[in-house]
Amino acid sequence: MINAALPRLVTSRSANPDGGGHPFGPDGRGRFPETVWLGIPGDEAGSGTGPTVIVVAEDHDDIRYVVQRSLERAGHRVVAAADGVTALAAVREHRPDLVITDVDMPYMTGLELCRAIRADDDLRHIPVVVASGSLMPGDGLAENAGASATLLKPFLPAQLLALVAQLLPSRAASDGA
Repeated sequence: MINAALPRLVTSRSANPDGGGHPFGPDGRGRFPETVWLGIPGDEAGSGTGPTVIVVAEDHDDIRYVVQRSLERAGHRVVAAADGVTALAAVREHRPDLVITDVDMPYMTGLELCRAIRADDDLRHIPVVVASGSLMPGDGLAENAGASATLLKPFLPAQLLALVAQLLPSRAASDGA
């Protein structure tokens, strides 16, 4: 259950009118899985200049490639990692503006990665998006780990970019200037 007392709680849901689980409705318009913005306090983006730096932790090469290319085409600099341990090292080295992580990865899960980021005083301000095909809508695991938002798979690149823009509003606005 999502804690309604959290600030800036936004939920968008796109269940099919016929109750089916397919991501596209019978009318051909795109439908999206549920996206939850948890609004954890302290998730404000950095105010530096230049492109935002985003660490992407995903163990599936094809998904990591699509996420990385989508973010790069939107003007972000991406540091990609194939597991949670490598991602945590990248977060410590690059001090990104945002982290996007899968849940089920080798060596360290995305939830463990999120907890490690939240436990570090120098990193806890970084927004963390948990992208997962194994979490269910309303599942509290990502929230309990300190995730800023949950993005359920499958998702479209446009949905990912919209969520990134929500999490980094000051940077997105300055990049467009």
